[in-house]
Amino acid sequence: MAKKTKETEKSTATVAAKAAARIAEETLRLNPDINEVHVTSDGTAFYTRNDAQNHANSLPNREVYSTNRRIAALKAAVAKSKADTAEPAAPSDTEPEVDELTGEAVNDTDNEPANTDE
Repeated sequence: MAKKTKETEKSTATVAAKAAARIAEETLRLNPDINEVHVTSDGTAFYTRNDAQNHANSLPNREVYSTNRRIAALKAAVAKSKADTAEPAAPSDTEPEVDELTGEAVNDTDNEPANTDE
């Protein structure tokens, strides 16, 4: 069996945290009357942290991801603003393409002589 390194533990925790964040976001969206949610590593959502921790004790991964409505709204706003930022415009067909290293215009034509041996 391979040893777990800190890097593999971080990547696993990151995947689990992202999945738990999606579950928490969905739970908060579907339940407007609650302000916080706690999600265990198996994806079960709880209204109270104590219930989530009691359930997590029976799991191999005992982590509990907690969030509240304010934090979830802030994360959603940040994600939306990142999505709304304009991507760099692609060069248009009228502007010549410029080589980044030399600063000279890139020649679109083929530099090799035509094959006339046919």
